[in-house]
Amino acid sequence: MSNVVVAMTGASGAIYAVRLIEVLMAAGRTVHLTISASAAQVLKHELGLKIDLENFDPTELLPDPAGQPD
Repeated sequence: MSNVVVAMTGASGAIYAVRLIEVLMAAGRTVHLTISASAAQVLKHELGLKIDLENFDPTELLPDPAGQPD
């Protein structure tokens, strides 16, 4: 499968980027992710996810077994 790059820039709609990453990974794609500081703010505001860009763990974007982001 091919690699895909997802760039989160800070535009509204963080849930769509997170869902895209989930679908791509489920399809066996390798996903490379870049998140701007503005995107980290949008993730916090829209999804309640506090992203530390200095120590980012991509699994923070994946849902927990109950289907909600960690």
